[in-house]
Amino acid sequence: MKNFIINFEHLKDVRSGYFKHMWYAIKLSTHALLIPLTGYIHAILPFLFPALPYKIAKQHIAMAEALFADLQKLLEEEEKKVKKS
Repeated sequence: MKNFIINFEHLKDVRSGYFKHMWYAIKLSTHALLIPLTGYIHAILPFLFPALPYKIAKQHIAMAEALFADLQKLLEEEEKKVKKS
């Protein structure tokens, strides 16, 4: 079973370089922080951000799923190339 905490092959597994991976990780993590931030503000002041935490969460999931779909497509293309060889 793979270790999900430490994986020195992670960049290779996701077919990414260090800085590209760092950009996506920071982008997704920062976006994810907006969900609780707007949610806490809405909890205290219900007239602010009535549906924003929900919308951000949906957008975040869509971003992550698109990223994983791109990776899956890349892996499938690599697998086809290997089978042809």
